[in-house]
Amino acid sequence: MLDEKKILLLDRGFQRIFATPITRMTFRQLQNIIYTVFDGDQEKSVKLLESLLTGEAQDKLGKDLKKLIEKYSLDVAMAKEVQERGDFMAMLTSDLLPHTNQAIFSNRVKRVDGEEFHFITDFSSVFRLIDHFIGRVEEVKDRDQSQKIVAGYSKELEALKKRLDSLI
Repeated sequence: MLDEKKILLLDRGFQRIFATPITRMTFRQLQNIIYTVFDGDQEKSVKLLESLLTGEAQDKLGKDLKKLIEKYSLDVAMAKEVQERGDFMAMLTSDLLPHTNQAIFSNRVKRVDGEEFHFITDFSSVFRLIDHFIGRVEEVKDRDQSQKIVAGYSKELEALKKRLDSLI
């Protein structure tokens, strides 16, 4: 599929790309390097990219190319996820901070692309957030084409209802 020189070009190109943080442009950079190494052959480029995304060779490959796929598969998959879902929330944490007369929460949100946000809430702010997001779920449910989405979370909604009932 590829000679040793082209595999070396891919390896060096990937090293250069992954020496910096993964951004929304990273996946496009990978596509460009692969396309260039394959002299514009889209079929071969797509096969290699699929191999890198799945971690499995699409065709019989030499051991050097298999090593390249093993070495970069996880990074390439992460680059694809950041390109597609970079703004989506990956993690949310909250800590209860000691405060004299009220509950104060230190909240951190991490996006898929690695960006982090920090904000402070008090108890009334938490209720405003809960109210806001329940309103958003109701809005989704009221749309004809989106009712299936909410129905798919019926178990989770029931669990939330039980938790809220136990607080009342």
